[in-house]
Amino acid sequence: MFKKRRKLLSQNFLKDRKLITKLLRQTSIGKKDIVLDIGAGEGIITRVLAKSADKILAIEVDKKLADSLREQFKFQKNVAVINKDFRNFCLPKDNYKVLANIPFIITSVVIKKLLFAKDPPLDAYLVVQKEAAEKFMTRFDKRNSQISVLVHPFFDIKVIHRFKRSDFYPRPKVDSVLLHIEKRSEYLINIKHRSLFQDFVVFAFNQTKPNIIEGLSSVFGKSEIISLSKKIGISPRSKPSELDPKHWIELFEYFVENVKNNKVKGSFKKLLKQQIRLQKIHRTRNNSTWKDKVRH
Repeated sequence: MFKKRRKLLSQNFLKDRKLITKLLRQTSIGKKDIVLDIGAGEGIITRVLAKSADKILAIEVDKKLADSLREQFKFQKNVAVINKDFRNFCLPKDNYKVLANIPFIITSVVIKKLLFAKDPPLDAYLVVQKEAAEKFMTRFDKRNSQISVLVHPFFDIKVIHRFKRSDFYPRPKVDSVLLHIEKRSEYLINIKHRSLFQDFVVFAFNQTKPNIIEGLSSVFGKSEIISLSKKIGISPRSKPSELDPKHWIELFEYFVENVKNNKVKGSFKKLLKQQIRLQKIHRTRNNSTWKDKVRH
């Protein structure tokens, strides 16, 4: 029953402690750090972290695994085992970092929680599916997702290691990477405009119009957006996903300085509400599916 549930949660465990030790050397994690191990599982990452950090919060939703972790680390004073769903976990207010092999099924939820938190991590190192990692990274030669544009001014996100499928058990059918999320020491836009930037980007990405000139004409005015597009070197016929991150920042800075309407206000909050509603539906369906499969 236990193995079936882990499989349905799409969690693949790392096998080699030496590999984790090697990866840890590529991180900024040190003796004074508080570190979150999300989806601690059998504790292979926790064991390595326990020797290298000041305090480890090992978060594990499965009660049997959490009990096993408590027994395993009962003499390790710097390890706290928390039997809780990370989606309901309150992030630390003090500076902290993350090193975790998270279940693929909740990758997007976990990363978004970290990125949009009031107190985000200084550094996060996450074992994730390759395709999921690419969604969060900004690129200057390919299309960019809405989420990558939203977080680009505040975080530098890149892949720092590519795993072999044989590094895990059970062996996954997809490629995995170690994604590094680093909080920028200097944000690319004024932090006081963070909410407004989020509204601006979400509004532009979620218009039914196929390009920037049509999608943002209600914000800038059609002639103004055409003129602005020429000024910053983009085609007004570009789709939102086709713009480089720097172009989004230039569009936004012009918006802040010259546009006084509230057309975009509330767009980001509305999107979050929609996503939370979908997550609840997905979680309910997933729990029901798991229970039905285990019964049979």
